[in-house]
Amino acid sequence: MVQLYQKLPAWLGRGSIIAALSCSLISTLAPSTLAATQVLLEVEAAQFLIPIDELETFVETGTWPQALRPPGVLALIQEHETFLRDKLDDTIELDPEEIDEFTLADLKAKDRKLLKELIPNLNDTLLRETATAIDRDGRGQKVIDFLRGFPQDTITSPHFFDTLVAAATTQSTEADPAKAAIQRFRVSQESAPNANDFETNVLGFIDAFSTAGPLAAFYNYGGAARASFNGPLALNANTSHLFLVDGSDGLGLFSIHDVPRDKNGGRASMEFQLLGDTASILLQDDPGERYSQDTTGTLFTTQHQWKKCCTDGVGIGSLDGEWTMFVEFTNQPKNIQDWLVYSSTPQPHIALDLTPELRVRLDVVIEEELSEELSEELSFDPLQPVPEPASGFGLLALGAFGIALHKNKRGNSQRST
Repeated sequence: MVQLYQKLPAWLGRGSIIAALSCSLISTLAPSTLAATQVLLEVEAAQFLIPIDELETFVETGTWPQALRPPGVLALIQEHETFLRDKLDDTIELDPEEIDEFTLADLKAKDRKLLKELIPNLNDTLLRETATAIDRDGRGQKVIDFLRGFPQDTITSPHFFDTLVAAATTQSTEADPAKAAIQRFRVSQESAPNANDFETNVLGFIDAFSTAGPLAAFYNYGGAARASFNGPLALNANTSHLFLVDGSDGLGLFSIHDVPRDKNGGRASMEFQLLGDTASILLQDDPGERYSQDTTGTLFTTQHQWKKCCTDGVGIGSLDGEWTMFVEFTNQPKNIQDWLVYSSTPQPHIALDLTPELRVRLDVVIEEELSEELSEELSFDPLQPVPEPASGFGLLALGAFGIALHKNKRGNSQRST
């Protein structure tokens, strides 16, 4: 140090040298990534900037951040205090030895859903950086640790509080069998382009198909029928199909055109607009077609052209929380005569209008679970094709039964409320 000091120009003072060396040493030892210090959130349409230190104090002691103490807000917090603290203290399960290759798909579905809603811009890269930071700093793997380790100073999470309350309410409901509920999906279509009258044009309710594996395995692209959907659903010729699948990597929306080995090909262009969540294109049928996804993960377009050998389609996900998806054909499809929505539950498929720019809305609803006895009585197979017109009488009878069932369920739901 003395020799180095003697070789430097005389105008550099000893204090400057020590300060420079100290800064160099500090920058060498300091971690290269930022750590989050605050969360920007909304409660009752008002924005609040909350230090993560105060959130940690809330988890440990129940003392809520000073900024969130207006009477109305505080009353909501106190109502759910125990559950809010529990959700922030939940453990996110991941293997430290696999951090370098970890992705969102490797998280448990409930963990992925919670983290994506609390940190809307979370992706695979940011997840790995966060996991690396909390592992390096010796933190635990709790939700609050993930917030602290996120590599951006401010986490912008408009629905932070709502997400925690929803998770708390869900946990409370699951703990009480008398309040058991299931997630269903409502299908509506506006009466004219941009009419936006979905509430008065509800066509029905559907349930998601379920698979233990990933969504791509359910689609089974390129199986027995090359360059096509090879999943367990029976498709219909000259038909565009919409349905939801809940897999190990989350909930996905599938759109599939036509059937393999049809007598003709076809062409279709579509647009998907997502509200209340972000997603990505999970699979492409075919990879060579034209797909686009905006930078926010909320707007998707597809342009498909297929031959008589094959299907074309797309899978979008994962869809978490109380999302809404608008779907439309942007121009008249070629060799597509019907547009159907499939459900995993025993009911006829829902028919949609193919008019270009006439939007279909899919959104989330919560309904009471079917009684076990009623479920056993239903024997309709949702994996079979739609009946031919000659069997129209049977379809009408089944439709009447479906309407009566739906009214009964809605009545039960209202009484339980």
